[in-house]
Amino acid sequence: MRSNLWISAILVLVLLETIDGGRCPRRFRRRGCRALTLPNTIRSNCQAPFRCGDECRYECVPGCVKRTGARVRVCRFGRYWRGGRGLKCSCRPCGAPPDVRYAGVSGCTAPFTAGTTCSYQCNTGFRRVGGGEIRMCVDGRWEGSTLNCAAIPCPTLTVPAFGSLTPPGPHSYPIRVTFTCNTGYALNGASSTTCQANGTWSDPVPTCTPVQCPTLTAPANGVLIPIGATSYQVRVMFICNPGYHLNGASSVTCRADGTWSNSAPTCTPRVCPTLTPPTNGALSPPGPAYSYPNQVTVTCNPGYQLNGVSPMTCQADGTWSNPVGTCTPRCPDLTAPVNGARTPPTGENSYQDVITFTCNVGYVRTGAFDTTCQADGTWSNPVPTCTRMMI
Repeated sequence: MRSNLWISAILVLVLLETIDGGRCPRRFRRRGCRALTLPNTIRSNCQAPFRCGDECRYECVPGCVKRTGARVRVCRFGRYWRGGRGLKCSCRPCGAPPDVRYAGVSGCTAPFTAGTTCSYQCNTGFRRVGGGEIRMCVDGRWEGSTLNCAAIPCPTLTVPAFGSLTPPGPHSYPIRVTFTCNTGYALNGASSTTCQANGTWSDPVPTCTPVQCPTLTAPANGVLIPIGATSYQVRVMFICNPGYHLNGASSVTCRADGTWSNSAPTCTPRVCPTLTPPTNGALSPPGPAYSYPNQVTVTCNPGYQLNGVSPMTCQADGTWSNPVGTCTPRCPDLTAPVNGARTPPTGENSYQDVITFTCNVGYVRTGAFDTTCQADGTWSNPVPTCTRMMI
């Protein structure tokens, strides 16, 4: 009986709604509907008290999706909500959030229920180049675009002059670049540099400078050209002063290992021919070896006179300035004849010296006019005499 009454009431309400064209009849407008709560939904577009004709919209909470039912419900006649079955949402949980290359996840922990959000952030040294940083668990699936992280680039490196770098660019975090220098060049600075998380290099680009060989000293009595050059591949030449002979290589080259290709030469004096002392004489120093610029003095024994030049000098071209002289006997000193004179008046008693004689006025010479000092140390003629003229 009671069920028949309910059916009759419903038929009347349907009839009234049909007659009223779907609008809420005036007599029911003050009546209210009870609040309609649907699990896992959010109600909007209406608020209590719910009057006849109020329209409420329902959406699934974040992380849930519609399974069945209507999103819009209307309060009718202050007694019921029209619009079909209520909205039902599916809210299945998710598994662990997916891993993203070069990124970490934070802001969420298990269990990962529907609506859970996880934040992704690129690791240190990487930057975002695409995708999203938030993923949400929506009905058993993680929604949102995958974060794309790329290594932070560092500025382009310049290859050092006379060197190379490995690997070639471009370079990004955390790559390590190694520098090497060509043969004969030394590295000044760090041998490697690393692209850091902030996009800068850990060390500046080094330089490659020529290997240096030990400083060379000019040989005694010589010079080197150029002075002070010690770099790789530099060629240094040696020249001896006049009168000196080069013993060794005339040039050396600085090699890649920092050594010279040859030892530095020496400059030794040129040697002059051996001298033989003159008969009845001596040499000082006595020899036997003489070299530039030695001087040799020639002396004769007592009673002998030097015919030649002393001292002699060993010259830059290896020859003597003069030949060795000879020692010849000295003739006895001669005095002018009585009442006469000699020319020259003194000296002149060496080999081939000639002395002439004259008599005073009123005196007559008896004997030779002159005399010559001979090689055997005797005079060719005796001193003449001067006798008074007879009147």
